[in-house]
Amino acid sequence: MLWLLAVLFAFSLAARALPTVFSYFTVEVFRFTSSNIGRALGAFGIGFAICRAFLVGPMVKRVGEPPVAILGLLAAIVAFPGVAFTDQVFYLYVFIMIGAISGLAAPAINGVLSRQVPDNARGELQGAVNAANSLATIIGPLAATQIFSYFTTAADSPGYFPGAPFVAAAGCVALALILFAIAAWRFELGHRPSIANKPIIPDMAPPARSAFHL
Repeated sequence: MLWLLAVLFAFSLAARALPTVFSYFTVEVFRFTSSNIGRALGAFGIGFAICRAFLVGPMVKRVGEPPVAILGLLAAIVAFPGVAFTDQVFYLYVFIMIGAISGLAAPAINGVLSRQVPDNARGELQGAVNAANSLATIIGPLAATQIFSYFTTAADSPGYFPGAPFVAAAGCVALALILFAIAAWRFELGHRPSIANKPIIPDMAPPARSAFHL
């Protein structure tokens, strides 16, 4: 389970980059207005919601959770550098919509996680998932904005590159993909039967022998 939590943390860390620095990035590179930024983020949000609402379930039923998670991670790995290096609005929207496919990843990873623990351990699992997401929410925006500031304003930066936070985010997703692939191979996640319906029975000492038992 720790492998999959690490995957979820790395992916969540990267996912915080887009909403955090997207407005700064598009103003810096494309001179977007607030209206332009709203339309771009709205397009991403609609595509993201469609993937989660209408594609995750049917795809998981057809091919299973691990391939769906890998597809979502690959989409993010393509989208982040695409956004970072593009200098045309049309291609920005293309990579944004590719990035929306990354919405498949988190539900599929959570699905794999949920099958690795019994039903009566779901509370502990949910707590661990929330902790990973909360930590990513704290670190992600701070890291993304500092990287953006360093590569756009710092005198000692190696060069001017507003897309640097998205390249860093792609690196985080690549790490998540590697960890997920190792976990899927090592623990046979695609073929391992679910233990969700097998409750954890705590070890208990046998009852003491009655003093009145002869």
